[in-house]
Amino acid sequence: TVLAYFHYYYYDYDYNYYGARGISVSECWRSSLDEFYNYCVQFENAFKPGFSIDRIDNNGNYEPGNVRFVKHKVQCNNRRSNRLYEFKNITQTIAQWAEQYNLKWEFVSDRLNLGWTIEEALTLPRYSRRQR
Repeated sequence: TVLAYFHYYYYDYDYNYYGARGISVSECWRSSLDEFYNYCVQFENAFKPGFSIDRIDNNGNYEPGNVRFVKHKVQCNNRRSNRLYEFKNITQTIAQWAEQYNLKWEFVSDRLNLGWTIEEALTLPRYSRRQR
């Protein structure tokens, strides 16, 4: 099956992101596409346009209990490269904070890159100067 060869080989374009990190597909899914399909159909969004398979634990395997079907936006917030910030006892990505505060993520990111705290980046008015 296609799952049997999922990024296991060093010459695969995405090998460094999957196989080299030890991420694999469960044996039962590799040996039977029917097993994979039967597991996935329990999800409301499985195989629907605009949704794709995603690992809940980004460092875990493609296996029962660690996959879901989500939109691209959700997958983007589940990347290893995301910077996470805690504010008001909630931890989120820059994109999630920006959306919550109705700001562009680039605006928040620029402020953070200038050394602003997450609170300052989210709550100070657009043209205000940061207190030092």
